[in-house]
Amino acid sequence: MVSLFGGYATVYPLLLYTLGIVLYGIFIFYLCNSLSKRDLIALDLRKYYWGSHLLLKKSITIGLYIYTYAVIFPLLTFIWFGALSLFVLFLSGEQSLNQILLLTMAVVASTRIVAYFNRELARDLARVIPFTVLGVLLINSPTISVPDIITRFNEVPQFLGKIFNYLLVVVLLEFFIRIPYSIYSLSINQEIGEDEETPEKEA
Repeated sequence: MVSLFGGYATVYPLLLYTLGIVLYGIFIFYLCNSLSKRDLIALDLRKYYWGSHLLLKKSITIGLYIYTYAVIFPLLTFIWFGALSLFVLFLSGEQSLNQILLLTMAVVASTRIVAYFNRELARDLARVIPFTVLGVLLINSPTISVPDIITRFNEVPQFLGKIFNYLLVVVLLEFFIRIPYSIYSLSINQEIGEDEETPEKEA
């Protein structure tokens, strides 16, 4: 059977590339889907309505939501940032580590901002780096040097302060957008905590 395709040496690289692209695509799909969601955490705020006064209800809701984002969102931001940085770090031979960190965090920050206005656009922004890296890999086939990768990893501790500052900026941006959005949603009695998907029109 294998001989019909020119032998094992021909089929193996094809299967390897196919499997790699499929796994990469699935991983990127879930990563970008998470990054582009306006409401990252599905929280049923209605079960926390303990008070009888409307103002008290809304105050408790906002307080719990701020607490949730203060604890979980920085961790998610670090995961997104780390994953995108690793893609570029492994496959980019010319860009400095400083530039890689700056560009990847800029993509994370811009995606989070746009997610509050249009999720489709946010998805497109989130895919910029992963699929650009995949395109470069498929077209140029850069040589991955293990010593170079190790050298770059050894440089990471020098940028810990800068990474912390980047994370802080993104978290603050999220808060500056999330808090007014939450207040507005509660003021019009709109439930927050999950994305509103626009239904597709039937053809």
